[in-house]
Amino acid sequence: MRMLVYLCFILTPIAATFAADWHDDFTAPAEKEAAWQQEGNESAWTFEDGVLNAETRPKKLFGTLVEHLRFAALPAPYEEFTVILHNAGAENAHFGIALAKHFGNDETEDTGYYLFFTNDMRVARNGKVLVGDGNRWNTDELEQLEVQFHAGRFQLFANGESRLDFKDANFDRIDSISLVLASFVHDDAPIGKAWADAFTFSSPVLVEVTPKGNLATTWGHIKRP
Repeated sequence: MRMLVYLCFILTPIAATFAADWHDDFTAPAEKEAAWQQEGNESAWTFEDGVLNAETRPKKLFGTLVEHLRFAALPAPYEEFTVILHNAGAENAHFGIALAKHFGNDETEDTGYYLFFTNDMRVARNGKVLVGDGNRWNTDELEQLEVQFHAGRFQLFANGESRLDFKDANFDRIDSISLVLASFVHDDAPIGKAWADAFTFSSPVLVEVTPKGNLATTWGHIKRP
């Protein structure tokens, strides 16, 4: 795992301002604790020999299972970025990238999701999503699953080819980026499995970094030249 951080333009005794690229090739399991956080307890995520493997472990007999592995290496919110999942695939499950935004306040907070799978795209609210057998695309495996976000605009690419391009004015930022594993659970359902061998995050929007290397939570609004 490595983070590539490029100095863009300001260096002061108090803080430096950077644009960050992050590439994770899943070869350093000891470091993944800081970069990824599992959300949910009905799946297993493992890093081994440069491959991320995920497996469903349902505790209920019927319903939709949606599990997340949240990207935590760089601070939210994210205002302009590209994420790529490399050599990703799934068997008996949906697998891909989830982008979420929090709405409301602490007492009434809702979370809206866009779920970009290798073979489909779904929306969800508070983790509730209908996952069935129907898919938009017959591609359980992809060399590259890419999502671009900027100012409410979502662009989905599969192996470099455009699949979706739409806007949602309610999503002026993204509060959470995660890998998502989903399946429909029933008595005879097989175990869902998914895999990928690398993840890339890049953003031209600046993030402030203190001299100690800690990443602050405020992102700037300066675009790449």
